[in-house]
Amino acid sequence: MHTVHASESEFDAIPMFRDLPAESKRLLSSGSSIENYERSTILFQQGAMPEFLFVVLDGMLHLCSDTMGGKGVTVTCARAGDFVLPAAVITRKPYLLQARSISQVRLLRVKTQILHELLESDGSFSLAFLKQTSEQIRINIEEVKSLRLKTGTQRFAAFLLREAYRQNSREFIVLPYAKTILASELDMTPESLSRVIAKLQGTSLQVSGTIVHFLDYDALVTLCARDFRTSPKHGQQHSMPPPPAPSE
Repeated sequence: MHTVHASESEFDAIPMFRDLPAESKRLLSSGSSIENYERSTILFQQGAMPEFLFVVLDGMLHLCSDTMGGKGVTVTCARAGDFVLPAAVITRKPYLLQARSISQVRLLRVKTQILHELLESDGSFSLAFLKQTSEQIRINIEEVKSLRLKTGTQRFAAFLLREAYRQNSREFIVLPYAKTILASELDMTPESLSRVIAKLQGTSLQVSGTIVHFLDYDALVTLCARDFRTSPKHGQQHSMPPPPAPSE
């Protein structure tokens, strides 16, 4: 882990902090740092008390839950711009999940006490923080709905469309992490995911390693169109990801 002090300018890169008064940025900076973690680093364990608010700047975290058998199950992931389990930080209650990096990750770390001081003294910041937290809760509810109401094939297709939106491509995407982790996130066994891929292979898509080529993008949209009236990760109305920028 590599740690550096978070300067006031670091907060300008984060939309929620950008418009804070200089005095509030100084307060945040006094209790903040930038942390760089290697892949497979555990940030905190399930049940630990939060000492910091983590904000993902680069990379990705998987948030996992322990099972009775001792095997971790991926519940969701945190990407650039996300707060990591902010509800635990605000309520001062134990984390319900473990956080583990699945790539090199760069984080902003803010002391919980400093964050609470700012929330109590700055109403505009409190509203912005509430909005950010509420958006993440909506995302989590959408994910739970997908797990409970959609088939494994629909869940996988929805995941591919979200990645197509993030990567701005209707032609192909790069899977952001291993298929075993993806299967856990989609509440599937690796074997079930392999069967779903085999079912779609050659008709709607072609999978080669970590590369997924779309053969019939519209078929995937049709398969789970109901889920894509609104993008659960971005909150924007759209029926499908926007086309990629034209190549030079």
